[in-house]
Amino acid sequence: MEKPANPGSQSEECFAHLKTASEKEHSARSANEKHLSQGALWLRAWRLTLSQYTPPPSAGEANLKQDILNDEKTESEATLKEAELATCSIESLLPLFKNTIEEINFASANVSASNLKKISEQKDILTKELNTFKHVKLILEHLLRKTDDRQTGDNLLSMLLKNLTDNESENISLKKKILEKENYIQELSCLFQNEKANTLKANRFFQSVKVVHERLQLQINKKEAENDKLKEDIKSLETKIAKWNLQLRTNKHEAVAMKEASKQKAIALKKAFKIYKHRLEHFTGDVEHLMSQIRDQEAKLSETVLASNPWKSYYEKIVIEKTELEVQIETTKKQTDKLLEDLKKVEAHGENSCEEILRELHPIEYENETLNLEKTKLKTTLTALKDKVVSVEKELLELQEVEK
Repeated sequence: MEKPANPGSQSEECFAHLKTASEKEHSARSANEKHLSQGALWLRAWRLTLSQYTPPPSAGEANLKQDILNDEKTESEATLKEAELATCSIESLLPLFKNTIEEINFASANVSASNLKKISEQKDILTKELNTFKHVKLILEHLLRKTDDRQTGDNLLSMLLKNLTDNESENISLKKKILEKENYIQELSCLFQNEKANTLKANRFFQSVKVVHERLQLQINKKEAENDKLKEDIKSLETKIAKWNLQLRTNKHEAVAMKEASKQKAIALKKAFKIYKHRLEHFTGDVEHLMSQIRDQEAKLSETVLASNPWKSYYEKIVIEKTELEVQIETTKKQTDKLLEDLKKVEAHGENSCEEILRELHPIEYENETLNLEKTKLKTTLTALKDKVVSVEKELLELQEVEK
């Protein structure tokens, strides 16, 4: 956007030009007034000469000439009155026109519509008076042509005509100057309108710059709020990550402790299983020994039964002992079965405890894996948030540079 010219320098140039033009016009108007006053004086002198002039008496045609001269005298007097009135009106109008032009403020170069209207009205009146003055001039020229035989009148009329022509030329030059002044006033009004348009454009540009500045300020505030929110989110995520790391460490310690406990339980179960197995082997050995004793007793009993009846009573005793031994064997079998069941229960309990420990270890390991995954995800989100914060800070710096 191009910068407008300095209005102060333009107004100073316009004021200087108008000042010089007004001085020239003032000198021209003063010369014109002098010439008009001289013309009025010449008209008055011509009137006096006509009033004082009396034709010499003649013998035959005295009355006719006297009538003609009287008619010419009255006609010239009427024309002179009209010329005097025209010159008086022009003399009265010229100071008014001068005062009206001098009322224009050349310093600000602002011409109001009322001043222009006033100038145009006075210009029209002045042109009308000049036209009447021209008409009177023509009539006077006609009268001067009729009175060529009067030498004094000829000299006066020639001087008056010369003054009138000079006044007419000066009036024409004054008209031209008035037209130039009007054109210059129009140019000044155009310049004023251009300056006004430039100021309006500057105001609009300032308003648009102000709106852009406000929008940029709002965007900066918004970005700063987003940056603060991201910083708070990062702080909360860092606290969560710290909590999760602490929980992960505690879970790791608990898993290690549980592994140690499960190992201790497995060792204890193995020891108990060995003890129960040893007891079972001992009981099975005792049972086999008792069974071998029973078989030996049965063989001996059969031998004794076959040998003799006296041994019957002894056999009955042996049978009773046998039944007792069978009862004892049954009890030992029950005990061995019970011991086997206890051993199986111990083995099952050991397997169940190992399975329970493994089951407990699986969710702990799964939780550890999930925590590790969440930790990696949080690290990635943290890096992304840091990158976003860096980009937001860069945008804020760019917006601040644009605002500057």
